[in-house]
Amino acid sequence: MIIHAHHSSSPVAGDTKRVININKNVASFLSDKIVEIEYVPFRSLLKVLRGAKFKLSKNVVKKYYVLSVEHAGVLNDIWLYIILKLIFWKYTPTYYIEEWYLPRFINSICGFKVIKILDMHGATPEEYEYVNDSSCQRLEIQEQKSVNDANFIICQSDEMKRHIVAKYSMDMDKIVVFRCGVDTSAFKYKDDDRKSVRRELLIDDNSIIFVYSGGMHKWQKIVETLRLFKKYNDLDCYSKMLVLTRDKEALIKIIKENALDSIMNNLIIKSVAFHDVSKYLCAADVAFLLRDNVVMNAVASPTKLAEYMACGLPVLSTDVASKWVSGLGLGYIINIETLHVENIREILTDINRNDVADYASSNLSIDWDCGNIHSFFSSLIS
Repeated sequence: MIIHAHHSSSPVAGDTKRVININKNVASFLSDKIVEIEYVPFRSLLKVLRGAKFKLSKNVVKKYYVLSVEHAGVLNDIWLYIILKLIFWKYTPTYYIEEWYLPRFINSICGFKVIKILDMHGATPEEYEYVNDSSCQRLEIQEQKSVNDANFIICQSDEMKRHIVAKYSMDMDKIVVFRCGVDTSAFKYKDDDRKSVRRELLIDDNSIIFVYSGGMHKWQKIVETLRLFKKYNDLDCYSKMLVLTRDKEALIKIIKENALDSIMNNLIIKSVAFHDVSKYLCAADVAFLLRDNVVMNAVASPTKLAEYMACGLPVLSTDVASKWVSGLGLGYIINIETLHVENIREILTDINRNDVADYASSNLSIDWDCGNIHSFFSSLIS
């Protein structure tokens, strides 16, 4: 028996996809009987009561929704202790997987031998500091204790693994990397898709199409992305930028606020279904993925990077991208910090789209992730 606890409330959210993959490739690998716990913040309680419910996999034999009252301090801790204690007594699991942090009282909850697996998505204290421009000692203490209490840790990148070892002196052999890999059966380079979408968009074969896929949050550096496109577009008026987003209104607002109206005629904004994203990426020539070079981004494993490359796209990025790929992969990253925009067409001519896609398939795929994590945990069930 295994208990898998998480905080994801939407089955289609990015974080939930990772939790589902952990459930499928770790929890279901270790046991065919899973008890799922979803922590529900008070603000989401009504949505759950109205029926917004789902299970992570078919192996979940029971799911509990546990109310978590934010900012309630000790009262919330007491409440969670009682609930979790009852669940542990009822099921006496062999394994316990927890997303983000292990409960502070996890060892006293168990009362018997349980293998505790911590799923760390990222460097949370550093992310808090980046977003809020201030540190949070509570998060540092919580993360330190979780690392100390865990028997094993799952993290999302090799750089995150190095970060945990350096920061907390964790045994490297107890940490396994499970990245946010791409499904290469859904994302792949197809020349037919490239041609059909370009016909649909009325763009000839010689025009360079830049692509950005994602939201409009500040940390995604959309303003810098648009400015870089404008800089090239001023030299090549036939170039286009395809933006795949559900936040069209936010994008238009950003363009107006930053006096970027001159690119509007060369901007194509579309909201497409997930299963169509791949073919639109195939129509492009180069993708944007700009990030600040900070710990939060260095330890990341951007799913978008893997999706872009699986569709054969070289990626315009920053110094931090050298933490995401290695070897051949570095040749498919165009560093904007040393880039002369007038050279973009020449750079793209020298990159083979199929080679980029092959690199993604061999190094950034969900299949690679699964093989790696199964190998790591196989000793526990042998």
